[in-house]
Amino acid sequence: MKKKVKDEQNKKNMKNMIRNMCGVLGFTALSCIIVLLVLIIGKSFANPLEDDVEVKERTELVYYLTVSYDGVDKYGWSSSDKYTASINSGTLFINDKIPDGLVFTGFVTTSDGTIGAVTRSNKTACPGKVVDDTNEENVDDGIWNNDNTEYTYHGLHYNEDTRTVSFQVKDLQAGCELTVGIKTKTPLIDDATTIEREIRRDFYNFATIRERGLTIESNTVHAFMGNENAFLYDVDYEYTGEVPDGAPNPPKRSSYPSGTKVGVASDVEVEGYEFSGWNTTDTTINNRSFSMPEGDVVLRGNFNESTANTVHYKLSGPTPDGYILPTDKEYYPDTVVKVDSLKVGDIFNGYRFLGWETIDVTLNNDGEFIMPSSNVTITGRFEEYSSSDEPKEKYKVIYQFYDDVLPPNADDYIPETKEYEPGETVTIEDISTDISGYRFLGWYQDKEFKMPDYDITVYGEWIIQAGTFEPTITNEIIDKKEYYKKGEDVKYKIVITNTASFPIKNIIVKE
Repeated sequence: MKKKVKDEQNKKNMKNMIRNMCGVLGFTALSCIIVLLVLIIGKSFANPLEDDVEVKERTELVYYLTVSYDGVDKYGWSSSDKYTASINSGTLFINDKIPDGLVFTGFVTTSDGTIGAVTRSNKTACPGKVVDDTNEENVDDGIWNNDNTEYTYHGLHYNEDTRTVSFQVKDLQAGCELTVGIKTKTPLIDDATTIEREIRRDFYNFATIRERGLTIESNTVHAFMGNENAFLYDVDYEYTGEVPDGAPNPPKRSSYPSGTKVGVASDVEVEGYEFSGWNTTDTTINNRSFSMPEGDVVLRGNFNESTANTVHYKLSGPTPDGYILPTDKEYYPDTVVKVDSLKVGDIFNGYRFLGWETIDVTLNNDGEFIMPSSNVTITGRFEEYSSSDEPKEKYKVIYQFYDDVLPPNADDYIPETKEYEPGETVTIEDISTDISGYRFLGWYQDKEFKMPDYDITVYGEWIIQAGTFEPTITNEIIDKKEYYKKGEDVKYKIVITNTASFPIKNIIVKE
């Protein structure tokens, strides 16, 4: 039985978005660094590197995973290499297995440790970033754990046991991309861990990306060292049994000479299913790898529907009248779950919400967690609340003069900045106008107004008092109608005629 999808439209949307990607992530460049020379074989993500790219022994090899996201927003605009659409991803899970033989040495670092997205058109900053769930202080290097099995750098993870790189990307805008660089070192052609004398080593790389119930694979990139004419045998992957909707295509064919140590591809992750792992009767797999026999190898895997578990909400302490707890919901393991939308500080019928807590999982700053293979209980708490218990936030009224014309020591005449609560009546301060040679035109603000919930700057203006005159001002309505609807613009033509012998340099119309 194929897994049922709770939100069929969301799933269809996701498929449409990803079909437009021409591959989601993978090698975008291979950097073969020899002494101080950097050789970059430039290929876009949508155009995989050609086969049989030769690399050298004991040199640094850097490759990049580029995550792209596409879709059609609510306005009907479709993202592309030249346009960003108003739609963002949820949490994307990226997994990449480093080819056996390559030695992981670290990630390409950034100046501040953050790894953000850019638009595909002009590479300007774009919504979307790697979720930093590790928060190292150092931005120049990552950190190995005590037994050197796990390496982390600001949300990027490498597991030495499984040889996999994994990270999460959140809120990636359609039409944008995010790139993660992975540094490795090539080995000797002859593998010291095998009894055979190798004359060639081959490295195949591909990655997967998962969002909700859909997982897709990247393009495959191949590099090699040694005899380019060596005889190669094929390794193929295939699924058996019923394949669930949203499963990625199996890894593409790879080829190796006999005797070479071959790493088995990572297990496939599909929401709602458990994967059997890759197995074969053609050779013996030991610790996720095998020695290539003198013959082809086929690895097979199958899916079994997993069991959903329940997220249960409850309250500790008083319950406000009318409050209804969120209903229990079931989720499959590894699903991203967002807790109920009630936030800390929300007021409900005279009670203030203090927050959600649980000992079953870890909630991140966005109130999300990864569903485990067990039930989760989330507890919320309220406390009695009175609006008089909390001081209202105040905002400033700031006075400022236009600086085109100012009397001497003008700052001495600026009224003091004062703070008011939202809704409070503000009365504009008066100002002395008895300054020889100058006249204050006034503040460009009503004498009284209700204070909004933000700071206000009130501007005033001076003129040089060298005699006065009065221009002629006329106004008329353009395209006058008998009546106007509420909110409709009424256009005026205002004509100011100078009656003096010197020019008018500045005009401010105050309604």
